[in-house]
Order: sequence, then C-alpha cells, then structure tokens
Amino acid sequence: VDLRDVSTADLRGAIENVAAHSQRTLNVEHGPLLRAVYMDLGRERGARLLLVIHHLLVDITSWRILFEDLQAAYKQLANNDTVQLRATTSYQQWAEQLKAYASSEALQQEVAYWTDKRRLQIKPIPVDDCGANLESTTHHVANKLSKELTEALSHAVPRAYNMQISDVLLAALAGAYQRWSGEQLLLVDVEGHGREALFADVDLTRTVGWFT
Repeated sequence: VDLRDVSTADLRGAIENVAAHSQRTLNVEHGPLLRAVYMDLGRERGARLLLVIHHLLVDITSWRILFEDLQAAYKQLANNDTVQLRATTSYQQWAEQLKAYASSEALQQEVAYWTDKRRLQIKPIPVDDCGANLESTTHHVANKLSKELTEALSHAVPRAYNMQISDVLLAALAGAYQRWSGEQLLLVDVEGHGREALFADVDLTRTVGWFT
C-alpha cells in the first residue's frame, strides 16, 4: 500500500483505514485467514508491516512466537545468513495426539464425573427481569482490592492450601453465589490457554495456533 503522498497529519488515520479494511477481508469459510500488508510511508518515514490473522489461527502466545521468529529471520537475512528457526511440534501433531488422548482409557475413567446427575440439578441464576440477553444491555461493575489483600490471595492463600489463584477465585465466587441465591450448586465453565503439557513428546512452546 503506497502512503507516500499522505500528509503526516493524516497518516495515522490512513494506516488505521488500511488495517480495518484488511481485517474485513478475512473470511473464515473461503479465506484468506491471514493478510500481510506492507505500507510504504516514504523515504523519511520508513515503512510499516501489518499482520492480520483470524483468531481461529492464533492465540496471544502465537503472536509472541511470530514476532520473535520474524525478528530472528530478519536479523539472519540482514547478515546474509541462512534462516534457521527452532523446531517445534506442529499443530496437526498436537491435534492427532489430543484426539487419541480423548479416547484413552485414562480419560474414559473421568466420564462419570462429567456426567454426574447433580449437574442436572443446577438451577439457572436468578434474575430480576427477563430482558434481552444482549451485549448492549450489559452493565459493568468495577472494584479494586487492596495491595495487602491482593498479596494474600495471590501468594499466601494458594501456598497455605496448595491451590492456584484460579481455585481461590472460584471458591470465592461459589461462596458469594451461595450467600446471595441460597443455592448449594453452581456450574462454572472455565476457559484455559490449552497449552498444557499432556504429552512427553509434544512441545508447544513454539507452536502457532489457537489452543484455548
């Protein structure tokens, strides 16, 4: 994209327009899922490289990997060296391993936990009104914990009870929900980064993909 004739005052807006257009052209059904846009800003202002990738292809860790590899490749080419990047497990290899793991005897033993009849006893969260369940009707409430309480929750409590901070927060959520609603059961779906070390021969530290 040639932006050499765009004034400095209008440059930011022009770059943002290029970025917005590039994002709109991504198509999850027919492609493309990735666009690389080189913007020429002129001799004095240099250039910009824009990478736009659909979220189905990358998570936040993937961006760090991509930037590190791009920088490494750039330096190697600038020194007239052969580009060499660290090997990693492919996304396909991970998917195949995960599929086999899902059918394994070890995981089959967990079926009873996930199909426990108590899950059918979970009641919907009580509401005051049955309004539209839309993003536009969302209300946000913000609060802050003190430095001392934050330190206790993130370090002291997990160490004392051999828990992770997510366990502490879930326990607090369940307790607050019980006091408010009177219900003893609460079902919470928790999203994880998906890069857990499940297999000894799989290394995802340099793998680009969406694992969550």
